[in-house]
Amino acid sequence: MAKNCNDKNPLARGGTSQQQRLLAALGKDYVHIDEQATASLLVFARKYAEELKYYDFQNLVAGDWSDFFNSDVSILIAIIAENNVSAYEQAYQDLLDALNGAGGELPTLFDPPNTNGGLLDGSVTADLPAFIPTFKKLFDFLFSLAAHLDRQVDKLPEKTGLKTFARSIIQQHCQAPFTKLLGMYKAGIMGVDSGTADYTLIDDSRRDPFPAVEGVQQFYTQDIIQNGLSAKWLDTTDSWANFYSLLDFNLYQEAYGSPDASMDTPEDVQQRLLPALKSLAAIFESLMKAITQIVFEGPRFLQETLEDWPAHQPHVALYLAFLQLYAIAQRQLNGLKERHVDYYYKEVLRLKEKGATPDTIHLLIELAKQVEDYLLKEGTAFKAGKDSESKEVIYKAPSDTALNKAQVSQLKSVYYTAQNGKVYAAPITNSEDGQGAELLSSDGQWKPFGPVTRFRGNETQVHPEIPVAPPSDAEADTVALFDQVSEVAEVGFAIASPNLFLREGTRGITLKLTASLIDPTGPPVDASFWQAQHFSIYLTGEEGWIRKFPDAPPTYDGTLLTMECTLSAEDPPVLPYDAEIHGEYFDTTAPVIKVLAREHSGTSPYNELKKLKATQVYTEVSVTGVRNLIVQNELGRLDPSKPFLPFGGSPHIGSALIIGNKEVFQKKLATSLKVNIQWDGLADAGNSFVPGSWVYTGLDYLENNGWQDTYTSKLLIKGDLSDPQASVSETDASRLSSIGKPTLANFSYEEDVPFSIKSKDGYIRLRLKNNFGHKKFMREYPKVLIELSKVDPDETAVDTQFLDGSNNIILKDPPYIPSFKELSLDYTAASTFNFSEADEEIFAKRTEQFFHVSPFGQRERHPLVNKSGADVSLVPLIEHEGNLYIGIASLKPKQSVSVLFQVAEGSANPLAEKQKVEWYYLYQNNWMAFSEVEDADVADSTNGLLQSGIIQFFLPRKINDDNTLLPPGHTWLRASVGTSSDAISNMVSVDAQAVKATFYDQGNAEDFLASPLAEGTIKKLQKTVAAVKKVNQPYSSFGGKVKEKQPHFYKRVSERLRHKDRAITIWDYEHLVLEAFPDIYKVKCLNHTRLRADPDDPNRKIINEIAPGYVLFVAVPDLKQRNAVDPLKPYTSLNTLDQIKQFLQKRISPQVQLDVVNPLFESVYLDFEVEFHDDRDFTLYSKILEQEIIQFLSPWAFDNADKRELEFGGSICKSVLLDFVEERPYVDFVTQFRMDQFTGPSLPDLLDIEEARASTSRSILVSYSKHNIKEVATHCV
Repeated sequence: MAKNCNDKNPLARGGTSQQQRLLAALGKDYVHIDEQATASLLVFARKYAEELKYYDFQNLVAGDWSDFFNSDVSILIAIIAENNVSAYEQAYQDLLDALNGAGGELPTLFDPPNTNGGLLDGSVTADLPAFIPTFKKLFDFLFSLAAHLDRQVDKLPEKTGLKTFARSIIQQHCQAPFTKLLGMYKAGIMGVDSGTADYTLIDDSRRDPFPAVEGVQQFYTQDIIQNGLSAKWLDTTDSWANFYSLLDFNLYQEAYGSPDASMDTPEDVQQRLLPALKSLAAIFESLMKAITQIVFEGPRFLQETLEDWPAHQPHVALYLAFLQLYAIAQRQLNGLKERHVDYYYKEVLRLKEKGATPDTIHLLIELAKQVEDYLLKEGTAFKAGKDSESKEVIYKAPSDTALNKAQVSQLKSVYYTAQNGKVYAAPITNSEDGQGAELLSSDGQWKPFGPVTRFRGNETQVHPEIPVAPPSDAEADTVALFDQVSEVAEVGFAIASPNLFLREGTRGITLKLTASLIDPTGPPVDASFWQAQHFSIYLTGEEGWIRKFPDAPPTYDGTLLTMECTLSAEDPPVLPYDAEIHGEYFDTTAPVIKVLAREHSGTSPYNELKKLKATQVYTEVSVTGVRNLIVQNELGRLDPSKPFLPFGGSPHIGSALIIGNKEVFQKKLATSLKVNIQWDGLADAGNSFVPGSWVYTGLDYLENNGWQDTYTSKLLIKGDLSDPQASVSETDASRLSSIGKPTLANFSYEEDVPFSIKSKDGYIRLRLKNNFGHKKFMREYPKVLIELSKVDPDETAVDTQFLDGSNNIILKDPPYIPSFKELSLDYTAASTFNFSEADEEIFAKRTEQFFHVSPFGQRERHPLVNKSGADVSLVPLIEHEGNLYIGIASLKPKQSVSVLFQVAEGSANPLAEKQKVEWYYLYQNNWMAFSEVEDADVADSTNGLLQSGIIQFFLPRKINDDNTLLPPGHTWLRASVGTSSDAISNMVSVDAQAVKATFYDQGNAEDFLASPLAEGTIKKLQKTVAAVKKVNQPYSSFGGKVKEKQPHFYKRVSERLRHKDRAITIWDYEHLVLEAFPDIYKVKCLNHTRLRADPDDPNRKIINEIAPGYVLFVAVPDLKQRNAVDPLKPYTSLNTLDQIKQFLQKRISPQVQLDVVNPLFESVYLDFEVEFHDDRDFTLYSKILEQEIIQFLSPWAFDNADKRELEFGGSICKSVLLDFVEERPYVDFVTQFRMDQFTGPSLPDLLDIEEARASTSRSILVSYSKHNIKEVATHCV
């Protein structure tokens, strides 16, 4: 087996997403010439007022103008909105840096120090007195921030919305942290417990300066505690002084680490201080969260005061009015950049925004009853209501379309699995089970090749059936190859022959077919499939089909296929085929035997049968016990159901018994004909006169109203009436072969009728060649009586039969008159049908017909009726995996029909390769490819049934609707896919007389194209046409786009100027596709990378990331608009992948070998045991835990605040996942933790690993959809 190349592409990239296309520099708010907001200008005015000083008469500063701006609500809110949050964070970071010293890596803001140098890592002596001033500064800074925010909020008028909002935020985020801050400060003053002594970490008397922040007044903690803040900071109604004095600092000792630990060494100091720093960092984070929320909402509340606040002072109101006017000039000034870009793009480069793209609809047209056909001309308008501006909406036909009466009448499908030879049939394929059951899906979709779901072996699949715990050798999210729903189809061959007219008796049938390999160089026939269980035999019976099985396994010696079956005397008669009784579509009047391939033990012999072609068919029947006979002699018709005199009351030479039976004597008898006789009355004929000589009979047969002698003599009874023969038989084939000369045309299946002078055939005659002595008895008997009347009889005067042993004359009874108690026939008949006899005259006189039995019909096969005189295969050759049959009624030669194929787009297996759809039509029971017929054509707009669209079929002059391969009365079309039939989208409907129409803009509202035109909107033409009875719009419109917006215009043009509509660099490939396909979320272009099928296993892909000249393009669909069953594996539809490839092919170098594929999703699977806290319900919490694991591994698949972008590549350690599980609040402990990585069919799975790492450049690590979470078997005590 070929292997993947282990050399990886050296260019490690994460690809490009739609969000990454956004160039911030092109945004109108990216940079402004004047970036001052209203709040900034208000704060600036206040600060500027502080610089305007009042001077007294001594020329000393006596004040400034700031009082003009200190009390207005808009300015107060502006000051809050202009709080510099980043400056506060930097100041806190500076304090941490000072605390740790200058050496080593500085600690980060919310991750307390753990560095390579300084006091806290033990590299210097733990000098606690030197540490105390800096440590207190942290508290001073935090209290100062709180006081700063408190005073800013308190200055706001009570009715201000921001004041109410700020109070609620402080109460929600700051009360508990602030209480803890007070407790920690008090504990630090009172002394921190240690194993050897108590250490005072805070000197309450110190007032050391700390980093200044503009606008924030420095307060010392002791002053804050003494003076207090507003009541909203504490969850109490008590005063600050009482609250602080009653605060139990012992409750906060734990913030400084374990009280039993000493602080004697630098290491001890570090271990005790790190928890305190973590606590302070958490308090700072809560305070910053509150400040950030208040600052963020500041502009909104400021705007409210600018628009609706009646208490502005006149001078401030005048200034605010000025700012509103200034904003107009400011916007004009800041719009210079945008105007310059517009000038360059639109005036210099002469580029324009894309106009609106009209949407398209599919309509179904029904013609009036009296109209046979009609040409719908280009430009025909349809009314579609009115838009939002009450303007009439019109759609127009873009081209001429020929309409007629043809309608889709039937939909059938056949699905062939080459792997095991099974053939599945769906007689009503547009149903849930293929048999007519109601569709269950919400949109009514159905599988075009029947409800047999196939996913390519071992390939990662779209709709997983995932076990709870996969076996150790499990593939990633794989399913069984087949999900069988359809019925196994009838496929085989049949023979119609008069020879099979078998009304009674024990009937043996032998079929011998001379067969050879169609491909002499191909593999031989597998003998293991020649089992009786693999075949079913059906014969046309009186009330239907008679089902039988082979008597023994069929044999095939490389030349001759032999099969035998037997019908007992109790089995029904085998009669001529009658379509009303037997159904199906055999074009014959003869009895039929069907031999069907039968599934057994999960296998079918079809694959072996299809290797053979037949050159000759030999049928032989051996029948015993034919009793329903016409029996006549010279005196008339006899009743064989009771004893009768076959040769009359006085048989003589030439007396004849005529036996008639159309079953027997029209056939070409082979090796045996036996007339079975049960004699009657012989036991009472002991004293009868005997004929003396043996009695023989001749055998004649009727042909062309004349008796023909077979020149044979058969002993009937010996001369002394001993050894009566139980039968009269003939085994000489040369004599028997002349009795019947049947053909399909002249064989009669009517009831037997008595022999008459008009009879032409169907009878044999037993003709006596000797007599039973009746004439001699009549001649001799008087002599005996005369001699007996004499006194002295003359013994020599009488026949010796009247003498006893002493030569005395005795009386004898009259001769025995032959009497039969029962009469029956046994016979063997045979016929041969040679396919090599291609003469039409011989073909017309054939005695047999050979049929292929297909799932929905039958057809006779012979070189004279086969397409192009082809050989006769033993069974119908189903070469394509998927076959959809479309029956169209009322279609005439040389007509065209437009068929709408509405598909469930995106339902095709995205992992399969696109398949070519081949179209055929049925003519004289032969499938004709449209592509091979000169006057036939197909115009496909569905991209090979991957998207909804109209296919126009242009039928040739030679078509017929009386075929038997499929139900007659329809013109049949066939869509076939060679393999991977799941690469074709599911269907919603297939309808004829379809027309496409496109929106015609008459100055309609711009928002009209923002949403599709709802189904059923269009119901009539704009101008009524008598030929058109009805217009139906079955589905909504598609493809419409509104006019391009300016931000997108900038983005598109900037990219266009770089790639110039040519794909050369990786950047070009990715941005071209993201622009052309907005439904694609992320792409990645892999240069020098090739993905190909393994020659040893077509279902397996081999990747080579060092393959010059090859480009592999990977696309991920929009995660917000996906409709896949598995959200963890967002696959791009096969249709979109194909469209991307076609799009890029036009823009790449002709030397580049391009392939467009989906990513390879590699699943991370966890298997572990867990114990939950507090006896929690294991079933419930295991599901919660599993869901959290899935979200942790694949956060991009869920809509939550922690949503991150999907990334190619990457890795994750088992320890990270273990830590994540252990940190869940409901988890007590975890054991037996194991991680597996399922890489898919192209690479080996990785089991029980420490780190999961993407195996290829196209890989994405995702969570397995289920994890094996088990309860700990035994609890620890």
